[in-house]
Amino acid sequence: MSSQSQIDTLYQSCKQLKELFYHDMTALLTGKNIQNTPVDYIYILRQLGRTSDELGIKCDGFDSELQKLVELSDYLENEVVLSCFVNDFFVVLNKLLVAVIAKRNHYCIIKRNDSIPGLASHILTNLGQIESSINDGCIPVIDMMNAENNFTELSRKTEKNAWELFFKQPFGITLEDIPSDAIITTRSGIPSFMPTYDMGCLTNPDLMNFWRKQLKDYMPISELMHKEVERTASRLPFYTGSRILGVLCRGTDYVMRRPYNHPVQPKISEVLEEAEQVMKAYNCEYCYLATEDENIAAVFKERFGDKLLLTQDIYYSSAEEDAEWISQKHADPYAKNKEYLIALYLLSQCTCFIGGRTSGTVIVSLLSDEYEYFYTWNKGRYGIDDMPFARL
Repeated sequence: MSSQSQIDTLYQSCKQLKELFYHDMTALLTGKNIQNTPVDYIYILRQLGRTSDELGIKCDGFDSELQKLVELSDYLENEVVLSCFVNDFFVVLNKLLVAVIAKRNHYCIIKRNDSIPGLASHILTNLGQIESSINDGCIPVIDMMNAENNFTELSRKTEKNAWELFFKQPFGITLEDIPSDAIITTRSGIPSFMPTYDMGCLTNPDLMNFWRKQLKDYMPISELMHKEVERTASRLPFYTGSRILGVLCRGTDYVMRRPYNHPVQPKISEVLEEAEQVMKAYNCEYCYLATEDENIAAVFKERFGDKLLLTQDIYYSSAEEDAEWISQKHADPYAKNKEYLIALYLLSQCTCFIGGRTSGTVIVSLLSDEYEYFYTWNKGRYGIDDMPFARL
């Protein structure tokens, strides 16, 4: 049997173990009979770990984490310990699965053909596609070279996959690294499972923690972007212990076009009022504003003066005659998206956060370890909840 065949067999064994463990532990947690005991599963997992070692597949921390499972297995009559055991087992098994997938010759190219969505939307859909690819046992590779979206022209101008200007590839594998004999599938469009700005996702701690980990593991920013974030943050009081309120406020194309089924954004007056209240209640010394709307920036400057922190140079008019999609508008898409991504990372470093429900708000929440206060407006959706009959 070839090395790749052995790796594929190991992958199938790990996947089967995951399915069986889930079935048995679901039964155990509800008081039903199970086919294999937790100790049986530890033994099987250890054997799979040994096989991975023999195939030269390294899974960092596997032995020590397996030993923790052994120690927990002596106290599984305690419901809290049992719950911890189940969670930790999945963590160890998933790490082994990912290590095995990284050695397979199966790849999934992720590309989205859509001329309207901006960077934040691509981040969320790519997270979902990465998760789907891994579940299928494939190494995900994000492709903005051969897609038709707002970043395709940037890729062609720079002769570099535009995704890699902002982020590293999920497994560190680029399009150029894919072997000629690889088995390749393609994913495009919107995945069925992904982080969203629906309140059911934003207010679900377990779901948000899951996507928070996925973002950390598979979507680290590029070295260039990391330096840009650090450079920008060092010019402002982000690393001085200052208490800062972060505000994300959309305007321009979003508010003027009112895209159907997208979240209704709060009025500027509502955001200003909430910002003042939060700054007072949480003793925030500064307000950091991220917006693309020059009118919103001007209003905040007038209200907060020297307490307002801004890092963006690129703004747009909110005049109705100028309400085209800003994702298609700027002559330098790299500069615009670099600014925006820096703003999202700085928002995640703030003490508190308020913002309308947008893709950017979801990303800020995923990037943040924990806010003292987090608030997003739930005002329904354009074309549905803002219509006259919806208020009857």
